[in-house]
Amino acid sequence: MTGTGAPSRDRVNRRSVLATVGTGASLATAGCAGLFSHVSSLDDQLSVTITTVPDDDDRQSNGIFKYLETALEAAGIDVGVELRTTAQLQQKVLVDQEFDIFVARHPGFKHPDGLYELLHSRFASEPGWQNPYGVTHMDLDEHLEAQRHLTGEERTAAIGDALDIVLKEKPFVPVCAPSTYYAVNPEQFGGWDRQTFRTRLGFVDLDPADGVDAFTGLVTDSRPTVNLNPLAVQYRRTGVYTSLLYDSLATESNGDLIPWLASDWEWADDRVTATLRPDVTFHDGESLTATDVAFTFDFLEDLSLGRAESPIPASRFRRHTSTVETVTPVDDETVEITVSTNRTVGASALTVPILPEHVWRPIVTELEQETASTGPWLREELHAETIPRTGSGPYRFDGWTQGDQVTFTRFDEHFAIDDPDLPSAPVDQLQVQSAPNGSTAIGLVDRGDATALVTPIESHVVGETESTETAKRISDPNWAFYQVGFNTREPPFSNFRFRQAVASLIDREWLASEVFHGHARPIAVPDMESAAIDDYTWNGADPETPFVGTDGEVDVEAARDLFEVASYRYNDEGELVVND
Repeated sequence: MTGTGAPSRDRVNRRSVLATVGTGASLATAGCAGLFSHVSSLDDQLSVTITTVPDDDDRQSNGIFKYLETALEAAGIDVGVELRTTAQLQQKVLVDQEFDIFVARHPGFKHPDGLYELLHSRFASEPGWQNPYGVTHMDLDEHLEAQRHLTGEERTAAIGDALDIVLKEKPFVPVCAPSTYYAVNPEQFGGWDRQTFRTRLGFVDLDPADGVDAFTGLVTDSRPTVNLNPLAVQYRRTGVYTSLLYDSLATESNGDLIPWLASDWEWADDRVTATLRPDVTFHDGESLTATDVAFTFDFLEDLSLGRAESPIPASRFRRHTSTVETVTPVDDETVEITVSTNRTVGASALTVPILPEHVWRPIVTELEQETASTGPWLREELHAETIPRTGSGPYRFDGWTQGDQVTFTRFDEHFAIDDPDLPSAPVDQLQVQSAPNGSTAIGLVDRGDATALVTPIESHVVGETESTETAKRISDPNWAFYQVGFNTREPPFSNFRFRQAVASLIDREWLASEVFHGHARPIAVPDMESAAIDDYTWNGADPETPFVGTDGEVDVEAARDLFEVASYRYNDEGELVVND
């Protein structure tokens, strides 16, 4: 049993939701979707639009949406629906910021400083996963800033203070943390337990069997086969495929940062001095030097490179670059980075992909002034898939059939090849192929027609890995979470009590059990690596907005009480109406 709502004769039956979850039934879009639907009369029913992906893109997101649609309608709210592909949804929500409610999977963050990027008001008008909700809260900002400078118990306390505000304000509802599994073929490669597919080493630190000279990875999210631009937020989940093309100073290995493009680094107060490996080149043969490192940070901070009146930051890597004060080349192989945060937070700057100045600077300087100085137009140009995919990474771009497959070949000049302490590209060719669904992908891996399913297995087909002959299911520590996000810039979601009321309609335990088939955990706040999280472990209900109902059934009377507390009213037909 879940929920704390009082018993009521008026409930929405969970079976009405289960009947639609996973059917793939087509749903009409809302037409002019995104912003709260303003109407001409204050007696008209309040209408909101939910933006999400179709069943074929993400059955779990779609299942949460169908549940939420039913719950909102039970509370007297008219619901419009806007179904978009994952790339289109991220364009609409993260870039255009035109939505009421969205349901989507967030890639998550291991480090609690991810909260700073997700919720600080400095990012409220910027595109990307940084504050897509548009939330502005001075006290929250203060705690988010404090955790960037404090250490030890003081930092833990600041993180807890920030989470307390998030729980109350509800800019988004973290629904659950999905279990993450992949399907791999142990006859083709060994070493599957060493790394994770969320990082470049998951594709590099492997042992091919005798005679195996290619890796074929299947994805159920085709975006990597459409666009490999590291700046294009709408096409990135974790950025792992672009990390095979573009090196960073450090790379993640089993939760720690290890030297990568930098052979080592040394901290002194707020400055880290990194030494680049000697004679590194980009895929086109041009040298990679400390000047390219400095350019990368300047460019990510201002895509216009000074051509706009105000800086136009990149829509990715904002958490990382916002820690940096200065980047100074000392010589070709030495760079000094000064940070404005504690070292734990500042070290994230070492994971930014290093971009070749000789490729990116001319693109900006050759644009017309109006384009170069206008944020949306400039980002559109710089997110294009036609920009040369020239990095220095262990693999180089070879070719693709967009939407179907992309092929990488080993970069034979990569520094890791001659370094016995580093894993290097294990095979000549790495191919990423789009699969129609997880079930098909598991079958291909089991038959030996593919090496691995390298996107997480959908919850409803996890069980199929129990009957495979060859394919093996592996698990992965994961920070991702599913969420219901609100656009707090516009009514009715600018009213935090309205957001609380909507949050109270969501039975997270039921969704984790039924929509995710038990392969998820309900959560009150996003998972992250911090002692502060211990105080927010799920204990049957959200401490601020417990579900009003039982076992997926909404108590309609209790729900309507919550919207009235939010200063909304109902007409004689039981419809929630627009506020004055």
